[in-house]
Amino acid sequence: MQHGSLAFALALVGLLFAGCGDGGGAAMQLQSCPEGHQTCQGTTDCVSGCVCQGSSLATCEQRCDGDGNGGPYVGALDEGEWSDEWAAFEREVLELTNTARAEGGCCGGEGCFAASHALELEPKLRRSARAHARDMGRAMYFDHSSRDGRSPFDRMREAGFRGCAMGENIAAGQPTPRSVMDDWLQSPGHCKNLLEPSFEQLGVGYHEAASQSVWVQNFGG
Repeated sequence: MQHGSLAFALALVGLLFAGCGDGGGAAMQLQSCPEGHQTCQGTTDCVSGCVCQGSSLATCEQRCDGDGNGGPYVGALDEGEWSDEWAAFEREVLELTNTARAEGGCCGGEGCFAASHALELEPKLRRSARAHARDMGRAMYFDHSSRDGRSPFDRMREAGFRGCAMGENIAAGQPTPRSVMDDWLQSPGHCKNLLEPSFEQLGVGYHEAASQSVWVQNFGG
């Protein structure tokens, strides 16, 4: 997952999972939270962890000043800039995801998945997905990691998501929800995220910058 121009980011980037208490590492087996576990403790970014615990973004930025990290943070996102068309694209991706889950299917080397429950829209996950889509589009890079090194899981926690199971799909260049979904379903890792029964919720972010479409899915369970 290297930083690069969006003009060359038409290939899809692989999936990521994080389990509880693993410091943001990969975990293919997704487990529910142990009783009393605080998922905010898993963040690698001071501000993200601070906001996850309930403090304001301004307070956390002041508290974490000098730790080497920086925005744009999810909490600074102005969702008022989202057009009706962008929001409609996001809703359609959620609908197409649930259609795929209702059918089930095989994801190449990642195995086959039976039909499973629909994902519910999660506004916190949508906010983190939108923030990353906007940042990638405006700064012309393509990576799961933010430019300052924050992981998808840092962004989801900073948005206030408290779940233990998290995943992210990203893509760039596809003009429609159907085309991006077709590409994701043909990529084994992304397909696994789409059909993974441990996920319960989804937030979708779509952003256009310099005529470039950027797509982000944030999954949670």
